[in-house]
Amino acid sequence: MTARPPTRPSRLIRSVPEYVVRAGLTALRATAMHRPLTLFGALSAAAFVPGLLLGLRGSVYHLQGVNGHVQSLVLAACLLTVAAVLGVTGVIAELLRAQRRVTEDLRAELRRRSFAPSTTAQERDAPPRRG
Repeated sequence: MTARPPTRPSRLIRSVPEYVVRAGLTALRATAMHRPLTLFGALSAAAFVPGLLLGLRGSVYHLQGVNGHVQSLVLAACLLTVAAVLGVTGVIAELLRAQRRVTEDLRAELRRRSFAPSTTAQERDAPPRRG
């Protein structure tokens, strides 16, 4: 048995690099949704470490009395600011993830109650039990 020859180029994958980029973006999106603090913490650390090293370098030059190196200090300040913003974004995203989980649990509980067989109005309208 032989395979049919292709009648037209694939519309799903045009090239391997395009597929790799699309798959990478999908993995990044999934990580941002399910582990936001890990993702934003890593990005924050990637900006913090070079900013700290540049800041220390500028401080050492300043203490030695060497003039100049203002660009390094400006870059250090920018990197440290970006690191702080990414860190705060990670904390906020983690809080949103926790809220999303609570909302999903509540929605599942409401769905379970609405489809439960033969419940009375009093049982249906009672607040959810914890535990």
